[in-house]
Amino acid sequence: MRNYFDTQRINWVKYNSTNIIFKNNNLVKKLLPQENILSYKSKCDRDEQMRKKMGGKPIQGSTGHVWYSQDTYKSVHVHLKDLKAEFPTADLEFIDRTPRNDSAGEPVPNVNALVYITSLHMRWDWLRDPNTGNYSKVSKQNVCGIDEGYYIAYGGQGEDNGMKFHEFRELLDISEAVKNFLVEIVVPFKNGTLMQDHLLVA
Repeated sequence: MRNYFDTQRINWVKYNSTNIIFKNNNLVKKLLPQENILSYKSKCDRDEQMRKKMGGKPIQGSTGHVWYSQDTYKSVHVHLKDLKAEFPTADLEFIDRTPRNDSAGEPVPNVNALVYITSLHMRWDWLRDPNTGNYSKVSKQNVCGIDEGYYIAYGGQGEDNGMKFHEFRELLDISEAVKNFLVEIVVPFKNGTLMQDHLLVA
C-alpha cells in the first residue's frame, strides 16, 4: 500500500511522509501502510515508543527502567476523531526534538505544535421543547460542501518554541494534506464510494 502523503504537494522541510503517524484504529489500518500507524494507550506511551523506533539512545534509570533519548524524535501525530459522524475530524501534534543550531551556533527551539481539523459542515441550534421546556441540540438541514466544511485551528506552541516561516508553511501543507485525506479517502470510504484505485495499492 502506497503512502497517501507521497501524493500530496507538500514542501517538505523538517518532516517526510513516513513521519506522519496515525493513531491505530480499524479504519486507518485499511487506508494506510503499517509504517504510518501506531497503537498506544497514552501520549507518554506514544512518545516512548517513538523515541525507541526513531533510534533514541537507551538509558537505564536507577530503578532499572530503560527509556530512550529524544534527540532523534520527530513526527506528526494524527488522531482521527468523530469517526461515527458523517464528517470525521483530526487532531494533529507536530513534534521535533532533534538538536539544530542557527547560523550563530545557537540552538533552535524544539517544535511541539497542535493543529485541529474541525468540521462545520452541518450547523445546529439549541431548541426548546414546548412540552418539557428542555433544550436539545437540533441539526440544521443545510449542509455545505465536503471540502468547504473543513476548517483549521492552530493551537500554538508558545512563544518560546517558535519556528521559521518556511517551517510553518510546511506545517500548513501537512495540515491541508490531512484535510485532503479526510475529503478524498476517509469520507468516501465510510460512504462506500471510494474507488479501488484510491486505496493506493502499490
